Amino acid sequence: MVQHLVDLLDAWLPTYQEDWVIAVLTQVQGSSYRKPGAIMLFHPMGKSLGMLSGGCLEADLRRHAQRAIQTQQVLQLTYDATDESDTSYQLGCGGIVNIMMVSLNKANNYLGLVNVHDALMRGDSGFYQLNIADDGAPSHAVSGKFIQQNQDGQITVTLNTKTQKVIEQDKTLLTIPLRPPVHIGIFGGGLDAKPIAQMAPSHGLENHCF
Repeated sequence: MVQHLVDLLDAWLPTYQEDWVIAVLTQVQGSSYRKPGAIMLFHPMGKSLGMLSGGCLEADLRRHAQRAIQTQQVLQLTYDATDESDTSYQLGCGGIVNIMMVSLNKANNYLGLVNVHDALMRGDSGFYQLNIADDGAPSHAVSGKFIQQNQDGQITVTLNTKTQKVIEQDKTLLTIPLRPPVHIGIFGGGLDAKPIAQMAPSHGLENHCF
């Protein structure tokens, strides 16, 4: 599923040079609330942006985010909800999820998220690609970049494009499809137009009324 990150990155960008930590859902076995490629951001003062579950994992992830900042190391986390007798996290969906957490810093160029934001604000579609590093690797071992959709159609992002893992030069890369926000134009101010304008932001749409 294509990810829409503009709102999340809008909130992150004003303080992006602070000690934020990114959590990326890299793999799912069975069912889960979010699909691979879902992203969440954690600030050391307790603020978080986005969600990776229905509220089941976020408190534990916040604790691990502090460790990622203190150690400046990559964390690879696995949450297994297939054992119904284990109620530690109460995932609800009964699947296994793998999450990578990395401190965002100057050494890893903030994983290229500033460039991702710029591209989406220009209206570009493409892919956010980052490598999956081993648990305990230094945070600068992870890098991220935006790959723009080609005009010739060789690289195309559709609403059904899924996050994929690919192997290149002995590296495992996670490739997350991205599209900018959808814009809608609402002409007129009648009774039917007003509720549409009110609903649009909650569905990730930027509306323009005429």
